[in-house]
Amino acid sequence: MNPLRLAELALIIAISALILSLAYSSYILVNSLASIESVKPSIRNDYYIVLEGFKLRNDGLYSASITISIDIIQDRVILARYTGSVRLKPGEEIGNLTLRLEDSTPIHPYLIDGYAQLRKAMIKTIFKIVLEPLISIKLEINETLGRLTP
Repeated sequence: MNPLRLAELALIIAISALILSLAYSSYILVNSLASIESVKPSIRNDYYIVLEGFKLRNDGLYSASITISIDIIQDRVILARYTGSVRLKPGEEIGNLTLRLEDSTPIHPYLIDGYAQLRKAMIKTIFKIVLEPLISIKLEINETLGRLTP
């Protein structure tokens, strides 16, 4: 067999294996976010939000970086932004992720009930998942403020 033909065949197999492994790892990570509806965000001491019930396990083949941001929005104005990030190696798991306030103007928990009464108050949650070689996934969830508990 021609050595160039053999090298070409080996390259095709290697690229195919890389694409399949990246697709598998992406699918597994996104699938593990399917339980996101059971997460209960709660404000702690004005500067932190804890995502209680949040569990993410990296059963894929590559390390993954996850960044989560929660914006509290009223009338299209961002009142507060909480962010957190974590890096998971294959086989690692995280639960009850803590997000920190980005700027210095916290929303006090006693105000949340007042904002929740307004129909225009929303929570926008963005999940950014990056599989280290090539893949980036962004999920955005918009919902009413009623789910956020002080």
